[in-house]
Amino acid sequence: MFQNNQDTTLDHLDVLLGDVTKEVIINYIGMLSMVTIRQFCDVVDEEIEQWDCTANTKTRVKRFRDYSKLFVSTDNVLANARRELICPIILTYPEHPIPVPCCGRIYECVELFQHLEIQTNELGPNELGPTCPTCKSLLTKSVCVANHTALKNLIALLKPNE
Repeated sequence: MFQNNQDTTLDHLDVLLGDVTKEVIINYIGMLSMVTIRQFCDVVDEEIEQWDCTANTKTRVKRFRDYSKLFVSTDNVLANARRELICPIILTYPEHPIPVPCCGRIYECVELFQHLEIQTNELGPNELGPTCPTCKSLLTKSVCVANHTALKNLIALLKPNE
């Protein structure tokens, strides 16, 4: 019934609306067949609060708008997820991913351990220990050792074909 496309018009989702809510949206935004989901998602709460309708209808419009956001380009969500999986040291997807507990970033195991080793060797007498490359929190190899097969599989699944 519905394709994942932000340029799809609201009339594809009108079965989810009651008659009153549908009428209010038409009055303030335009015909459902003329308004794209992306345009509707850009309507802010402050604008809806100015509409001449009941509080219940305003709430329904806001909920419908928030629900509609689920249909706006999942490409953005996927791109963001992919960016989060890139190792900040090697700037590519790790083959052997290790998340750090301090900030949750994901690193290539060997690269992270090399970073920690270099920092350990360069520590001054008043320094506590090596730090995370991203958030600079104290970090040791022992907190990073684990088998992250599920994470490795997720990266393989989300990694764009090259």
